[in-house]
Amino acid sequence: MCLLLGATGVGKTLLLKHYSQLSVRDGTTDLGEPPVTLPTVGTNLTDLTLKKKRVTVRELGGCMSPIWPSYYTDCSSVIVSPEPHPYSV
Repeated sequence: MCLLLGATGVGKTLLLKHYSQLSVRDGTTDLGEPPVTLPTVGTNLTDLTLKKKRVTVRELGGCMSPIWPSYYTDCSSVIVSPEPHPYSV
């Protein structure tokens, strides 16, 4: 199990949907238009196949950050989606 963590509104669901699109394509990297997403309330479980290996990703909504540590023992890896910098560079 892999955890996908990040603050509310940083794009965790969008990232996961893009990974899902890549896992079903056969070498194509064009993702087209961004898929429609809704804020995650609670958790989402998604199974991905990456390089012929099946991975279950548990996305935890940003509002659940106080209880993230309770999920650490059941995971083998963590993806952190950072908050974008609010200033233009």
